[in-house]
Amino acid sequence: MKRIQNKKKKRIMLILSSCLMLMMGISFTLAIFVIRFSELRGNSMSPTFENGDKVLLIRHLKKEPQRGDVVSFYLPGSTHTRLVKRVVGLPGETVSIEDGIVLIDGTPLSEPYIEPGIKTTGQIAFPNKSTWVIPEGHFFAMGDNRRYDASNDSRNFGFISTKDIFAFVVYRF
Repeated sequence: MKRIQNKKKKRIMLILSSCLMLMMGISFTLAIFVIRFSELRGNSMSPTFENGDKVLLIRHLKKEPQRGDVVSFYLPGSTHTRLVKRVVGLPGETVSIEDGIVLIDGTPLSEPYIEPGIKTTGQIAFPNKSTWVIPEGHFFAMGDNRRYDASNDSRNFGFISTKDIFAFVVYRF
């Protein structure tokens, strides 16, 4: 009788340890390849995100970014510098800025995430440029903080290639 109880205990321990190892393996895989935590630096996404906010990033979502998605991507020409910005323009669209308002194919873009009363300026490096036609496989992204020179975004460095998008920002804590 005691021998049977010992076998049951060993079997239960084996099952529990196997489950624990499986859960650890899945957690490790998710942590390495899918889920990332990041701390934001700077105020380019204010008021949505503030300096020091921590966010949850999800990688490898098999979807194209949509207008309004907040994404993390590699700065064009860099393999180390990642930025977080909001997707404003999609492939094939024309983005323009007129009188402080962002237009998509001539239609004003509803942007409830920017601070009321703040006007969007054109390209910071070249203030006269305020219209961009987005090529296929690319996106136009801007920070939510539209105060002059507050966000290094597509108005400065151009379009973001789909292949440079690192992850989607899905949660702030």
